[in-house]
Amino acid sequence: ATVNYGASHCSTATAAYSMGDSETHKAAGNAHFKAGDYLKAAAAYTKAIKAAPENHVLYSNRAQAFLKLNKVSKALDDADKCIELDPTFVKGYHRKASALHACGEAAKSEEAAQLLLSVIGSGIDDKELLRLGVQIKGRQFVELVDAQRKKSGEKDADKSNDAETKAGAASGAATKERSDGGERANKEGKGSEAEGAQQAPEVAPKTAEKTAEKVAGAGADKAAAVTAA
Repeated sequence: ATVNYGASHCSTATAAYSMGDSETHKAAGNAHFKAGDYLKAAAAYTKAIKAAPENHVLYSNRAQAFLKLNKVSKALDDADKCIELDPTFVKGYHRKASALHACGEAAKSEEAAQLLLSVIGSGIDDKELLRLGVQIKGRQFVELVDAQRKKSGEKDADKSNDAETKAGAASGAATKERSDGGERANKEGKGSEAEGAQQAPEVAPKTAEKTAEKVAGAGADKAAAVTAA
């Protein structure tokens, strides 16, 4: 059998090269972005994505570059891809909400606000998301967040109270069952004592009869003895 070590080594080397190549292009994209050259930044991020297509951060970075270039639809596509690759990456939602708001439509802005509320409501406390929400809906967004948190707190309290009620009911049922069992045992014990008390008098007459027979027999024997004498 022929073992091809070269192919495995080659694929590993290619993967390492691709990763290094991706980081190089990403660094170039970051430098272009800081310099305000968003077109070159987007081009560099595109090269980085070709080298590492599963890197969610690259899509987030390119989405931001597209937003600066006012290429909203492309920014939205990249934001969606970023979220698809890593749903826990907060910046992906920031990019998507920004792209929706950049569409310039009231419905899209409302969708963006609802997206931000949903993410914040899931327990993510991010100042950038809150700031973007205020930028979209003004002070009203803060009020919506507060109302959402209050409602969530009430639901948690209701769940806690419901659990305590169920636990109390279960404990009460167990106590009642033990009490009922004790009462049954006491009743059964008293019933046995009563039966014993009713049976006891029946023994006495029989005992008296036997005693009388013995006495009578003894008297007859004595009488016989006297007569014989």
